[in-house]
Amino acid sequence: MEAQEVEDYHKLSERKGAIRRRVYRVNGHKFRPTRVGQPTKCCHCREFIWSSGVKLMGYQCQVCSSMVHKRCHELVITKCVDCMDVNPVVINNG
Repeated sequence: MEAQEVEDYHKLSERKGAIRRRVYRVNGHKFRPTRVGQPTKCCHCREFIWSSGVKLMGYQCQVCSSMVHKRCHELVITKCVDCMDVNPVVINNG
């Protein structure tokens, strides 16, 4: 094999078996499908999120760690804490 072929082969073998999960962006949140190890309340509807077996039932924000149901992630109306202006800048015009 040529050097380029060997390099390409190693790149492919490094990614083999890697799981790529989609990130869903809603109001500044970056939701990623995740398994829920214990009963957790949904930040949107306040009901419990249950995982059954290997199914990914919860979506967790990578920024603020909010957990929501799969069915609720598109309905979230609150903005992520990363997008909120915690310390607004005050400009004095005088």
